[in-house]
Amino acid sequence: IADAIHSLSDVGGTTAVYVGLKYSSVPKDKNHPYGHGKIESIIALFLGILLAGTGAYLIYANISKISNVDYLTPKWYTPGAALFTVVVKEWMFRYTLKAGKRLHSPSISATAYHHRSDVFTSIGVFFGILGAYIGYPILDPVAALIVAVLVLTMAFRITRDSIMDLTDTAMPEDLRFEVEKIVEEWNSEYKIIETIGRRMGTRYHINLKVRTGPYVQAVDGVVDFRQLEETIVRKTPLIQGVDIKGDVDTHDAAETEIRFKQCVQSALDKYSKQFRTIGALEYHFLPNQYEVHFNMIVDPEITVGEAHEITNLIEKDIYSKFQSAQVIIHIEPAVQ
Repeated sequence: IADAIHSLSDVGGTTAVYVGLKYSSVPKDKNHPYGHGKIESIIALFLGILLAGTGAYLIYANISKISNVDYLTPKWYTPGAALFTVVVKEWMFRYTLKAGKRLHSPSISATAYHHRSDVFTSIGVFFGILGAYIGYPILDPVAALIVAVLVLTMAFRITRDSIMDLTDTAMPEDLRFEVEKIVEEWNSEYKIIETIGRRMGTRYHINLKVRTGPYVQAVDGVVDFRQLEETIVRKTPLIQGVDIKGDVDTHDAAETEIRFKQCVQSALDKYSKQFRTIGALEYHFLPNQYEVHFNMIVDPEITVGEAHEITNLIEKDIYSKFQSAQVIIHIEPAVQ
């Protein structure tokens, strides 16, 4: 009877899973920007509670039998029914668990373990029947109590995993490492600040925060981020969506500007005795590039070759510290 009630709970549970799968696949909308995947976890939670209720009923019913010495002798065909149930439910467990892993569906996996709990229940029924036939009728409720503990253990695991999904527990470490590896291979200059993910039904939605270089144009960054998001989704089947937010370290940018200006000024001071003065000094900070423009006023008597030697020395000093810099020097003779 307990086994029959347990099997009946599968009917309601599997129906709930079907409904959950149907509605969790509904695309995201205005009120659900991350989609409806959480319905899967809600259904899995419902199954865990249903399984816990079944286990609690088995404990209550069989403790009552033991305390009241209310033992029954099963009919001769009952062992066959129990063994048949074991075979069918074990096949259902393996088939359903395989599907749950392939689809990464928590509710389908929960249903699979619900089937496995039926296997244990039926095994307990079978040995309880044998015990009754060989003169130990108490083995029937004792075996059922052991089965009830196993059922409650499964219920705890399913319920715990469902609550973890519903409360947005951190994504698995191996999945996080996989995502961060893709980002590092995409652009080694991106520094990952934060990687968080939430489970949405069968897959995860990832939020990435990366620190970019100090001079990345907004348009270029948006395009690059979008392409990186598409790459992550394509390479990791467990991820359904990625949101990347760039964070420019303005402090580093300011320090870089100061160091570049100091470098230019140091080079000019070093060779200041070889020219009259510097005019129209301007700095420009572009994406991944630093530029300086100025006019170098030289004595009228100096030759063009000598003037270019001075500019070459200044450029060499600047390039030694800023290889990606661009130095533009206009030579002008001093007005006599």
